[in-house]
Order: sequence, then C-alpha cells, then structure tokens
Amino acid sequence: MKKMILITGTILIACVIIGSLAAQPAAQTTRAEAASQISTVGYVVKESEGRVAVFIQGEEQPLMITETYLNTLPKTDAEKLKKGVFATDKKQLRKLLEDYCS
Repeated sequence: MKKMILITGTILIACVIIGSLAAQPAAQTTRAEAASQISTVGYVVKESEGRVAVFIQGEEQPLMITETYLNTLPKTDAEKLKKGVFATDKKQLRKLLEDYCS
C-alpha cells in the first residue's frame, strides 16, 4: 500500500513538474524550450544520485529524482537504468516509473 502511494505521488509530481515546465514562456530559458519539445524528444529514465531519475532526452539535469534506490532493484533492472531506458511519451514514462518504482 505504501509503495502504491509512493508511485502515485511520484507520478503526480512528475506530471505537475512537466506541466509547469511546458507552461513557461519559451524565451525564458533553454530548459523551457526543451520542455516544450517533450513530445518529439522523449524521456530517459536512468540513475542519478543512486536513485531512479527522469531526464528529458539530451538534458544533463534530471527532471525529477524518485525515492527508489537502484540497489533495491533486481540487478538486471539496475544495469538497464545505468545505461538509460528511453520513453517516447508520457504513457511510456508512467509505465516505466510504475515498473521500477513499485
């Protein structure tokens, strides 16, 4: 039950962050420009600070870092995340976060 609440909260936070970035004027920052192109660029789910994190493709700073530590995941999942797992849209991103963070 706690994991389900954590996942739901993580997904909710990701949606709020993504929505707020997309709502910013494009001239404000290059990060806002990247956020406005999310649908064509995609996401990369990978490790940051030892935890599962979401990046906008091509960005070096994570969009969000979850509370899930890589050392709590199966070895094969942790290895995939160290290389990065690509998601083309929000639906795929949600599925990946559910898989790795539950």
